[in-house]
Amino acid sequence: GDDQRARGKNAEAIPFFKHAIDLDSNFAQAWAKLSEGRSSEFWFFYDRTEAALARAKASAERALRLRPDLPGPHVSLAYYHYWGRLDYDAALRELAIARERKP
Repeated sequence: GDDQRARGKNAEAIPFFKHAIDLDSNFAQAWAKLSEGRSSEFWFFYDRTEAALARAKASAERALRLRPDLPGPHVSLAYYHYWGRLDYDAALRELAIARERKP
């Protein structure tokens, strides 16, 4: 079904983001997208471990350290807060920051 297709696309994308980071460890957007993929894995019950959430958060924070001016790192943190912690207020705060940084 649609869930399996979405899972397949996410599972296929994560290695590409990892490869992009291997090529350029300062590629903030790749770190942000990797974080979103990891948060998605948690949300859709493919990896519900605390370690998965820790990796999602660490990737988002790395993206944010590299490029705090971009909206993407804030969007990835929003997914982490929403999908990982059910912290809707924190997610909304990050989305508001992302909206301010949108070109």
